[in-house]
Amino acid sequence: MKLQRLILALALTVAMPVYANATDKAETKATQQAKFMSRRALEILSQSMCGQFTGAGKKVASNIKRIVKKSMAKDGGINNATPAQIVSFLNKYKHYLICGHARENYMMVSFRYGNAYNELFNTLFFDELAPDDDAYIDVNAVSYIGPNHVPETLLDYLHREVKNKAYLKEYIKEVKNLIVTFEDELIGGKRYADLSDAQKAAVPSLEEVIGAKRN
Repeated sequence: MKLQRLILALALTVAMPVYANATDKAETKATQQAKFMSRRALEILSQSMCGQFTGAGKKVASNIKRIVKKSMAKDGGINNATPAQIVSFLNKYKHYLICGHARENYMMVSFRYGNAYNELFNTLFFDELAPDDDAYIDVNAVSYIGPNHVPETLLDYLHREVKNKAYLKEYIKEVKNLIVTFEDELIGGKRYADLSDAQKAAVPSLEEVIGAKRN
């Protein structure tokens, strides 16, 4: 899989001034609700994004980018969205972009379908949407799919994945590399227990997520 571009991107940022990472921009629930897109539109967007992982192959990145830009234009009033605007949009709605009845975040689901995660992270997030300022994808989206529906982030999920001996060693190695990348200071990935109080306060409850998908 293509991790080289992601590693190179991070290497190039070492000499750059240190900006606030994506997770330092945690919003309060009140801020998140301000100018929030309709729940129905959010559900349609989520379903469209999640549907790309099952059969789009090498078109996952381009298809998701197209779908998001279309939603931003139709429901957010943002035409011809720039990479920075797309990143900001995905970060704003990160907790609500979930797949199916499992209510699993789309970033987690990408690891279930072959090369989809590589397309999503390396091709789309770290290549096509490569930051030209301090805008990074916030990987600290929270889902309630763990034991007893406790909240967990993408990092929590991936740390569980690498313990599964049923997976191929190559896949486990790639996931471990991604964990290191996500935990880099510029990306700011954390396990749920390590989120700041402000970040936890901005996480919607399971009931709120369910309500958002039904309204």
